[in-house]
Amino acid sequence: MMKKNLDLVKDINSFSANSNNEQFAQKTAFLYAHGRKYLANPNDVDVCEIWCGWDKLFRNAKEEIKNPSVEDILLYNILNAKSPTPSTILDVWTTTLRFFTKEISKMLSVEFFPPTNRLKIKTKEDINPWTGPLKAELGYKSKKKKSVEILFIDSNHLEVIGECYTSNDFRLCDVIYVKITDKSYKNNLVLFAVDTCKPGNLIASYRVITQTPNIYMAIVPADKALEVTKSIYNKYIEQFGKVMGRFPFSIGNIFFKRKMPMFVVLDSGKKMLNNFDQLNRKKKIAFHVERREEKSANFFTLSTTLLKKKSNAYKRTIQWNLPSKLGNCEVDYYHSYFIVDSKKENLSDRSTFFRTIAGDVVHFKEIEEGDTLCVRPNFYDFEFLDSNIRRHKIRIDGTLRRKSNIANFRSKPFLLDEVDQKLITVWKYLIQGKQLRGITDAKLRNLQSLWLTKYQEWSVNLDEPDSCNMWIKFVEASVKKEFPNIIEQDKIENVLLETIKNGVFFDMLELYLGILKMRVKDVHKKGD
Repeated sequence: MMKKNLDLVKDINSFSANSNNEQFAQKTAFLYAHGRKYLANPNDVDVCEIWCGWDKLFRNAKEEIKNPSVEDILLYNILNAKSPTPSTILDVWTTTLRFFTKEISKMLSVEFFPPTNRLKIKTKEDINPWTGPLKAELGYKSKKKKSVEILFIDSNHLEVIGECYTSNDFRLCDVIYVKITDKSYKNNLVLFAVDTCKPGNLIASYRVITQTPNIYMAIVPADKALEVTKSIYNKYIEQFGKVMGRFPFSIGNIFFKRKMPMFVVLDSGKKMLNNFDQLNRKKKIAFHVERREEKSANFFTLSTTLLKKKSNAYKRTIQWNLPSKLGNCEVDYYHSYFIVDSKKENLSDRSTFFRTIAGDVVHFKEIEEGDTLCVRPNFYDFEFLDSNIRRHKIRIDGTLRRKSNIANFRSKPFLLDEVDQKLITVWKYLIQGKQLRGITDAKLRNLQSLWLTKYQEWSVNLDEPDSCNMWIKFVEASVKKEFPNIIEQDKIENVLLETIKNGVFFDMLELYLGILKMRVKDVHKKGD
């Protein structure tokens, strides 16, 4: 069981020269002093020698930290902190590296992009090999044609990029010719009769660019990017959820066209990484705990609200489903702590309360509704490279915000939790899932245009409550008018209105409608 703060102070103070409890100090020396000798021979412990060593540690730490407000707790923090030995640092290094090289790579190759055989075609005529991909056309017995890209393998074989070989695909039997349409192909013979179709090289539709203990970069299909992001974050919660708020983890998506130069893409990724570094160096952000509930034997849920500005328009409400127990289902008293605002009354009465130089900490199990948590949050950002110069706009300003491409919302970067709880939820379940009955592409775009037009006409400033109140009331009224059934669904209404007010809704539309080119499906049509 975890010892209370006062017990730790009492133990350590017993070593002081002013203490008359030397016998007690000898019995507890093995808890705070290094070396097995203190455990094997407690009667031989030299309490004065230990205290002199601690005093030296205290003076060195005092000179390094230079913060008078924490001097009274500095010694207790030093003795109860895990020493940053080379082996400890190496363990952290290898653990995070293993997370990327093993967990994430396995997830991508198994769950999302299992390797498949590329379609390989054997031609009847000999081919003069050509380096690099070429535009071509496949001809079928049905006289249908299909534009593809091909790669030459040898004088009689070529592979079709983007086409998978499946033995039961009847279309493969109907391919009768391959015609090269690429103008860069200079050979006279451009039409080749197909002999047979067979499985080609194993290909996975993703590529890892780099993986280090703190950076992972990969290229994945755009339509899978959000789902991959969600799964990576879920894996992070599973592995590192116990240090939520103290071990920040951010993900960015760079979308680009097929012909975009790779150096532009990589430079964009580097700029986004720099943004995340700046965000992680800033002061901790306050989250207010609205609700706490036990979700399962090993997990509990915290519903928290981030209010960064004077106006409620910037309100961000998210949930954390966090692990708090060891593998044997006992409470983990080693890692599961939040830094809590010390202004809360009676905070020190909680059994796991402990003052640290980073702030007052409390174990997960004693977090209560109404607490204010001081955390380093996880961030998410995305950008679409419609041109080479777009990458220069991937830069946060002095307020550590970035302007959205829609109106002048400063909604980027998002909280990483909002990928699943806001972006995917609003599109997949409210719009595609028809929780908003009567929604269509036309109605969605008309509402977007109406809200943004009024936003600009009324010169709305979300930083000022008086400036944005009228626009917020207008949005609420139009939502209830267009979707009257939403009044009966408070949870849906709250999510929708919150994302509209803080601009996330418009970024979601840009992502799904503008970048991914998706459309609203009318799943309630008769005959579907």
